[in-house]
Amino acid sequence: WAWATMRHQPPAEVLIALERRMLACVDDFNPQALANTVWAWATMRHEPSARALAALERRMLACVDDFKPQNLTNTLWAIAMLINNIEGDKITINQNVLDQLLHQLEATEFSTLEEQHFQQIFQAHHLLGDRFKPSAALLDQAREEWAKQLASRSSSSPQSSLEREVAACLDRLGITYDVEVLT
Repeated sequence: WAWATMRHQPPAEVLIALERRMLACVDDFNPQALANTVWAWATMRHEPSARALAALERRMLACVDDFKPQNLTNTLWAIAMLINNIEGDKITINQNVLDQLLHQLEATEFSTLEEQHFQQIFQAHHLLGDRFKPSAALLDQAREEWAKQLASRSSSSPQSSLEREVAACLDRLGITYDVEVLT
């Protein structure tokens, strides 16, 4: 996790040694450690061994009831990023893991979720496609938070000349839009 945070890419043999250590103590991992591990793999674009991934999935299923909303969204987002960052469909996540994490997330009171959580849900949904299908209510809330984030980014930063030209072209074409970033 620390190396990924610092954007340090250790040699492959170091990552393999870390996987061996993880396998020895994975049963002690709490939900945050699980999320951090998947996030680190995704950030470093590390393709974990099938054995390491299976051990992490097994531990996720064993403690899924202990996941807090932040753990759930961080883990789902990290899984989506890991699958997306490794080329060639080399990473396969047990569908039951995704389903159980989503089930826990759907049982969460939406008011306990923060803006970032909804954004992670929205991104995970788009990266995982049919493998991760939140309820319409959760997805609508996630989409709304995503749009708010984009709107705040576009309103807080000056528009480039290219963005102004594209907006003018869209206007001339009669295409309506609310947030320039979405177009």
